Amino acid sequence: MRHRTVALALALVLVVPPSVSQAQRGRGMNGSGGRGEMMSRSLDAARFPSASQLRRFNPAELLAGDKKKLMLSDLQVASLSTLKQTINDRNAEFLARYDTLEKAYKPDPVPPPYGRDKAELNQAKVLRAMLDTVQVRRLLDIADAMSVVTDDKSRLLAAQLLMKQEADFRTLLPAPPARDYLAPPGGR
Repeated sequence: MRHRTVALALALVLVVPPSVSQAQRGRGMNGSGGRGEMMSRSLDAARFPSASQLRRFNPAELLAGDKKKLMLSDLQVASLSTLKQTINDRNAEFLARYDTLEKAYKPDPVPPPYGRDKAELNQAKVLRAMLDTVQVRRLLDIADAMSVVTDDKSRLLAAQLLMKQEADFRTLLPAPPARDYLAPPGGR
């Protein structure tokens, strides 16, 4: 009985003060914010990667760089080098347009009290759509690079390398915008 009382008292000491302090800051007992926090998340400016950062994620370049680990033949390395250049050429014009838009995107670090203006929101929407296109192009590039690797063991190692690269790539992408709970259903 005494152990149960001590455990209950310890649980109250550890659990109650954090939840009470969050409630005092305008948060609920579960730590989630109210309407104000949701608004501030939806108003945060997205950070977009630069075109040069996106260019570094060429899957053919990654696989050609790890030719020893993947046990690639000279012909496969030459094919990956050619594919690397093909991917760069194929994405050059698109990334140049993205670069221009990304450099022009200058969100206000402190948004006005009633939210970001429509021009800024539209810029962010266009950049997000372009990043979606980059992701689709990247999937095609990965498929092309994997088609060069033929040995089962090498394909497994290549897939692991590309999965790690994909995880690194995704860390560059901005978080999706928070749903605007103040907007009427069906959009603005």
